[in-house]
Amino acid sequence: EVTAGHTFYMEELGVAAGDAVAYYARAADNDSGGGKQATSDMYFLRIRPFGKDFKPATSMAGGGGGGGGGGAEVGALSEAQRQIIAATFNTVREKRTLSAEKLRESSVVLALSQGRLREQVEGLVSRMNSRLVAPDPSFQKIAEVLPLAVEEMKAAETKLQQRSPDGALPSEQKALQYLQQAEEEYETQVQTRNQS
Repeated sequence: EVTAGHTFYMEELGVAAGDAVAYYARAADNDSGGGKQATSDMYFLRIRPFGKDFKPATSMAGGGGGGGGGGAEVGALSEAQRQIIAATFNTVREKRTLSAEKLRESSVVLALSQGRLREQVEGLVSRMNSRLVAPDPSFQKIAEVLPLAVEEMKAAETKLQQRSPDGALPSEQKALQYLQQAEEEYETQVQTRNQS
């Protein structure tokens, strides 16, 4: 049994608030019967700012107090995307031991999950656009970032439908990055509004 530790220095990775860092550990032995490898599950770090500067917002999304529930929804979307990434990673990790049928089943389930999540994000974008008669500049960044997440999800779905979970991972991770940027921006806007 071996125990090891590692410190990730985020400042050396050039990350920004709203980014995600996914990581896993791989261990290999060198016994006489031939080396074996094991890979851990995937874990995520969400990059958050040390402090935030807030500015007054011009209006509430959807009028009165309509913007309050969106943050929980965006947060749930990013959590669902993390789960899809973890499941895809596990499929890639176990790809060599899976039968062709199990790989197909796993890819189909992942593609369906990614498709449902994409539809939820498209629904959120649609609701945001329908609530905003005159677009609220405070939510402009969210309105720009969520469609980018949708495009990455579509690319991931395509790769998963082609039974290429390893090809889907980069798009899944990029979609997560966009979802977390939207979540970070939403939290900034809600906290700004609550302070005014």
